[in-house]
Amino acid sequence: MHRYGKVFAVVAMLAFAPPAALASLITNGGFEEIPDLNGWTVTHAASGSVISIYNNSHTGLNSVGFGAMANLYDSIDQSFSTTASAQYQLSFWLSWGSAGPSNADFQALWNGSVILDVPGASTSDWTQYSFLVLATSGSTNLKFQGYNNPTWYYLDDVSVDPAGIPEPSTLLLGGAGLLGLALLRRR
Repeated sequence: MHRYGKVFAVVAMLAFAPPAALASLITNGGFEEIPDLNGWTVTHAASGSVISIYNNSHTGLNSVGFGAMANLYDSIDQSFSTTASAQYQLSFWLSWGSAGPSNADFQALWNGSVILDVPGASTSDWTQYSFLVLATSGSTNLKFQGYNNPTWYYLDDVSVDPAGIPEPSTLLLGGAGLLGLALLRRR
């Protein structure tokens, strides 16, 4: 096979290859592994703790509900391997019932820094939150915490994925460009 034919064959294989599924760095981000919130560390509020799996979900069957009653946070967190100075895409879905501004709060923390604070929730449909975050070491901690009396904050579909990985279509365009340059050079 001619040299350019080989290059074309590789580019064509990339074009028609199924996209590689990226596995989230989060274990049990859809909260489908029950009954113990597998993969997550649960910390109950000092008093009035109400955290559990519920069948109110964005997708799948379950979500985790935060309903602590004494203005003290129930929390879940998970640590996972990252690459220092690399960017990651954090995404999750949040829903809540109605509550007054003095007795509800939900926070998302990346390595101890608050990246989202939703105080005094009002009635909401499922809302997606997405953040481009930076890892500072080889291990990163993601934490969610909330209280909401008399209703709940519901969390579902948590994912953390490496940012900036090219898609197969991007590789195809790049490969086609290189092939074009090689043909022009030959002339």
